[in-house]
Amino acid sequence: DDDEDDDDDEEDDDILLINRSAAPLRTYPLMTEPEHYLWYFREAPSLGSFRNYWRAIFKNSSRDRRGEFFFYMHRQMVTRYNVEHLTHNITPVVPFSPEFWRQPIPLGYDAKLEAEIGFNYQARPDDTVLVDLEGDNPLPISTLEGWYKEIENAIKNMAIVTAEGATIELKAVEGRDEGISVLGDVVESFGSVNKELYGSLHNNLHMIIGWVLGPSQDDSTKLGVMGTTAKSIRDPMFFRMHQFIDDIFSEYKAALPAYEEDELSFPGVEVLESTVTTDGKKNEMHTFTEEDWEVKLNGVEIDGKPRFLAKYTRMDNKPYNFDILVKSSAEVKAMVRVFLTVNGTVNPEADLVVEMDRFLVNLNEGENKITRNSSESSVAERRKKVLLEFDTEVSENDPYPPEEDLFDGCGWPRHLMVPRGKPEGSTFSLVVMLSQLLPEDAALATDQEEVAKYAFVHCGLPGGSLYPDSRPMGFPFDRPVTWELLGNMASTEVKIYHEGI
Repeated sequence: DDDEDDDDDEEDDDILLINRSAAPLRTYPLMTEPEHYLWYFREAPSLGSFRNYWRAIFKNSSRDRRGEFFFYMHRQMVTRYNVEHLTHNITPVVPFSPEFWRQPIPLGYDAKLEAEIGFNYQARPDDTVLVDLEGDNPLPISTLEGWYKEIENAIKNMAIVTAEGATIELKAVEGRDEGISVLGDVVESFGSVNKELYGSLHNNLHMIIGWVLGPSQDDSTKLGVMGTTAKSIRDPMFFRMHQFIDDIFSEYKAALPAYEEDELSFPGVEVLESTVTTDGKKNEMHTFTEEDWEVKLNGVEIDGKPRFLAKYTRMDNKPYNFDILVKSSAEVKAMVRVFLTVNGTVNPEADLVVEMDRFLVNLNEGENKITRNSSESSVAERRKKVLLEFDTEVSENDPYPPEEDLFDGCGWPRHLMVPRGKPEGSTFSLVVMLSQLLPEDAALATDQEEVAKYAFVHCGLPGGSLYPDSRPMGFPFDRPVTWELLGNMASTEVKIYHEGI
């Protein structure tokens, strides 16, 4: 029996136990740095893994609405992070805009990844100041400042100049946003129509922060996580930087005409009731701390031993159902859009809006009861196997992974779908909208059974398919809200409760 106990101990010894909420892997002091409380979000390996697979999918510049995906996926990341900030009574993320580029960065970051992936990244101490990059790919900060000015000019003029000197108007036409994808590609930059003029603001801002302690870029041990795809999200600077990038898009969206009632309404369709149910409790959602989430590893070597299993402490949520009662005067197709919103932001017209689901329904004349389970969400990952690619950059794999594998790994992590509540409950609004399809909407041309297999909201569809919703991503909240709820929308107060650390 004693021998069996020894075997158990040895087996336990081979399992990596990863708990970022406590020493030794905690990355910020418990009592003095508020960012510590966001460990379950920033340092969730599944979130970095999602971005890793997402980047690999969108390395293909021919993907439909590619630049718009860049805008919207990152907007939702930053929005969700700001929601978590509010839950912990932390002020919203301060954008890392150009006036800060030559100032000390107050908060440093050390990812402490050695115990998880076998090697570490360069830590950034508090109050580090950015420097010009040198070496084979020199990059002065002033170059980034110049690119930003040109992008700001483009938004001011609502037009982008191509490398050939032609002009692309930034505008919305008949319900479709024709400018956002061109602008997204320019800002990122990937597939930019004029890299010479607008540069590569997002990508190079990542690199200039990532190489801050190794500006010659010739010693990989000097690279911080901000210079990577899969790990950058761990650093609070990721969110400061992406808040700045999102503010550029907000500026563009605010320059478009506000939505009019005829774009928002759905004559003949009325939402009578909308609820969310968890464990039989109406208008409640529940998050909790799980302490033994198992992940298979591919023999990552830690302390001289190959490891094949890790157990993580993470936040999770209980399954839930959305129930929507709709009255329709005719048989018609509708796009159902489900959001959670929270007030309390700096700008009351830009409430934090988290997209929870989006799907097509065929309404019958009369009353329609629509039930949707959390497992069906088109935002959430569809993983068949949990393999967290956080120790390699998927987009640099050779040979390139099959498209099927990339889509399997792409989607918002299911365990982070519900924003964390407070133990006593946090108040959110469940906002449901049924929108009309646009003429020749891509939703009409797609096989809905096929669509249901993928987290299309952030990842699209494989095989060169069109995005199955022709309205702007995030509609109707992609532009400043100047409208009141109409009959085809409903808002319901919900409480989110949290249990655990």
